[in-house]
Amino acid sequence: EPCLNCTCRLGSLVCYLRVCPELPNPPPPHCVLVHRREQCCAQLVCPGPDYRIE
Repeated sequence: EPCLNCTCRLGSLVCYLRVCPELPNPPPPHCVLVHRREQCCAQLVCPGPDYRIE
C-alpha cells in the first residue's frame, strides 16, 4: 500500500497513513489530475514547469 508507511519499533509494527495535499477539483483549465497505481497521492499536471503540484 503506497499510502502506508510502516516500521518496526521495539518489536511492534507501527504504521502511519500519509495524508495527500488538497488539490483543486475540478482542475484548472488545461490541467489534469493523474493518479498512478504505485504512488499514494494524485498529481496535478499542467502544461509548463510552473504548474506542477505534487
